[in-house]
Amino acid sequence: MPSVEAELAGLSPDRPSAVVPPTLSVGLGRRHLLCRLMIEGKPNGYLGIVEVGRSLEQVDANIAEHGATVLSLQILSERRQIETQGQARDDYLSDLLRNTRDKEHLVRRGPQFGIDLTYPHVLVRFTLAANQRMSASAAQRLVTRRFQEVLGIDEPAAVKLPGSVIVLVPLPDDGCAEELQRVRDAVSRIRASLQPQLATGATVISGVCREVTDFPQAAREMREVAEIARSFEWSAGVLDVTELGLFRLVVSSGRVKEAVHFAHEYLHAVQTADDGVLLDTWRAFVTAEGRVQGAAQTLDVHENTVRYRMGKIKELTRLDPASLDVMLSARLAFQILDFSGR
Repeated sequence: MPSVEAELAGLSPDRPSAVVPPTLSVGLGRRHLLCRLMIEGKPNGYLGIVEVGRSLEQVDANIAEHGATVLSLQILSERRQIETQGQARDDYLSDLLRNTRDKEHLVRRGPQFGIDLTYPHVLVRFTLAANQRMSASAAQRLVTRRFQEVLGIDEPAAVKLPGSVIVLVPLPDDGCAEELQRVRDAVSRIRASLQPQLATGATVISGVCREVTDFPQAAREMREVAEIARSFEWSAGVLDVTELGLFRLVVSSGRVKEAVHFAHEYLHAVQTADDGVLLDTWRAFVTAEGRVQGAAQTLDVHENTVRYRMGKIKELTRLDPASLDVMLSARLAFQILDFSGR
């Protein structure tokens, strides 16, 4: 309303309150006394008093202005307390990841921050792009709010590190396979929803942490996987450290070019044999852990078709694709090519 805007625009340190006149045409039938709440020199809302029973007087303005000052101080105090509690929780999670405190101390203090270490947890590491415009604190708040919305849980504990945000996610169902899959799916949705506002690189999910001593190791593993993703210039989605297996051991030395060369050489005979059908069949066979039925379901073909194609692969490579050594090497080669985008 223009009349309200005009009165509020006239507020200043010399004129801390104003009376808004009634405007019957829009349903404002009483006068309102408005005082602006000032917190750290900035407007943060208004205290409003409605004229009822008797006319507003100067004493009402004095009381309202005093009340606005008290409310501003109270809000400021609450904000400071929240910030202090948030910092304390960040410090607690940092101690948990660095293993700088004894186990009993960490377990005992957890409930103060809504963290029950008697339940298993996973860590989720969001890598922030170097050209990030959002501050680290704002990025952390945004990420934790999305976890709260998508998983339907209390806002989880998180800590900001140089170039990353790590979130602690509880697993109240004891970390069963179905629960872990739900968390992975949720992290994928969260990451996708962040992209318009927050530029993220590779997102890494740790293994299940059941003991206090598991968290530092999980943090190191996530950092290692994030470094591998950066070496391959891979930032396309979500990685689970438990699914990388031998791949981590081979490429963690930083010999990326050698790893890519190995992958191409290992799969070369099949890559050049046809339009990709044999390679897709080999990949499905490896993913199904050598089970023909599982590969056939993935490819939506008959089991005999898979057996025929695997026979062709055996002829081309002169290797037995069902042997453990070959499956491990093929799995490693596929993972390397997926990472390198080739």
